[in-house]
Amino acid sequence: MATCSRACQPCGLSSRGAISDQELGKLRKRRCNTRVPVKTLIDYLQGGDRLEDFLNDFPTVTKNRALQVLDLAKDALLSNLDETLAI
Repeated sequence: MATCSRACQPCGLSSRGAISDQELGKLRKRRCNTRVPVKTLIDYLQGGDRLEDFLNDFPTVTKNRALQVLDLAKDALLSNLDETLAI
């Protein structure tokens, strides 16, 4: 079991509330009242989850902000690739 160290509105845990290992896996390293690493968004999408799934699991992230991050990542990737490269 994992424990939340303080009250957390987004994940619904009260102070020192316990969650099962299965629930912890679903939350995917979600932390109370903190910023979400960009890698977490990429991991969700790479794992086949929809953007909406990510946004539901991390309600502090707005859809607009997530799309901005994806646009920045796309621009960074494409700026370093040969335009003729294809997959």
